[in-house]
Amino acid sequence: MKAIVAALAEQQAELSDLLSGLRDADWQRPSLCDGWTVADVVLHLAQTNELASASASGRMAEALDVLAGGRRRTGSVDDGADDLVARERG
Repeated sequence: MKAIVAALAEQQAELSDLLSGLRDADWQRPSLCDGWTVADVVLHLAQTNELASASASGRMAEALDVLAGGRRRTGSVDDGADDLVARERG
């Protein structure tokens, strides 16, 4: 478990280094994810971290409801991720 936590911390530090130099306009640049900006991708990563923490503590359904504002549609995982990002975008 220590190795996993260390690897996650290393990845977080690398991401932080990549993002720390961004200017305001950089956050709004298109990403490689169709229709998403750099800010949208980072928001998605933050939401994924929230859901992982919730899952580890047995609160996955509750966390999904909070992130989705009580409005979850059925569909693919990609549809769900897009909905969550769209809800908190900006």
